[in-house]
Amino acid sequence: MIIQFSENRFQRLVGIIRYNYKAILIFLVVDFLVYYLHKHMLFNIHLPAVPVSILGGALAIFLGFRNNSAYDRWWEARKIWGGIVNVSRSFSFEILAMLGKSEISKRLVYRHLAWINSVRIQLRKETNTIELEQFLDESEFSKLESWANPATQLLTIQASGIANLKKAKELSDIEQKQIMESIKTMMDLQGMAERIKGTVFPYYYVYFTQVFLWVFILILPMILVEEMGIASVPMAMAISFVFYILDKSGHITEDPFENRAADTPMSAICRVIEIDLRQMLGEENLPQRLPSEFTSFHVEYLK
Repeated sequence: MIIQFSENRFQRLVGIIRYNYKAILIFLVVDFLVYYLHKHMLFNIHLPAVPVSILGGALAIFLGFRNNSAYDRWWEARKIWGGIVNVSRSFSFEILAMLGKSEISKRLVYRHLAWINSVRIQLRKETNTIELEQFLDESEFSKLESWANPATQLLTIQASGIANLKKAKELSDIEQKQIMESIKTMMDLQGMAERIKGTVFPYYYVYFTQVFLWVFILILPMILVEEMGIASVPMAMAISFVFYILDKSGHITEDPFENRAADTPMSAICRVIEIDLRQMLGEENLPQRLPSEFTSFHVEYLK
């Protein structure tokens, strides 16, 4: 997981240090204290390398498993939203092809835009739904707060609307079936995203990874100080920082819906869908695209 927040390599280094300074200070204090005790207090705190190497290997296994699993969750989230982009375009294309550019088509497409933004809001556990007002009529928007799952209810209304169009003979059986398949796909994608959000990463992997990490960081300088002297301080700090960043990367990646720099850019994706669909309706006053990549470090990602 790489965030390029500056073209200047020095600025990248400064940014990394700035937002990880607490951990770096801990490494410095621990490693220098071990060196000082060994050099000036005549404490024999040197440890053999073999047991520490075994611990480092175990830690690497835990980190590798956790980071791979976290990346799988992140990549699945991105594929889900890629599917939402595709089904959004297909659904709108079907509506316009079967019903033409009418007020009914516009209402269905706008309600779909309310659905994708509602999914985004729910995954981020936000409470402000005022931006959905532009896509819904007054009666539907007034019910949002009373719904336990607004996104599901919006799809239910869509399905009811399609059924009513079929009863009014605005749609044929085949056309109704085709549109309902798109709505079913939307429900499936929403459920998959909710599964990722609702599935907690196994706590014991997180806990024991943290325990092994800090035990390793604390005893690492004890195997280097005998041979390297003062040079053991920067060396131990560098090795500790590598393991620390790997652990931090896995922790950040395991939940891809938190609106951090490396998470799925749901706001940007929703805006792309909105622009495409409103252009299909023939509208000209379109919103601007949102950046899908951050140009500076996002504070929530780095803390």
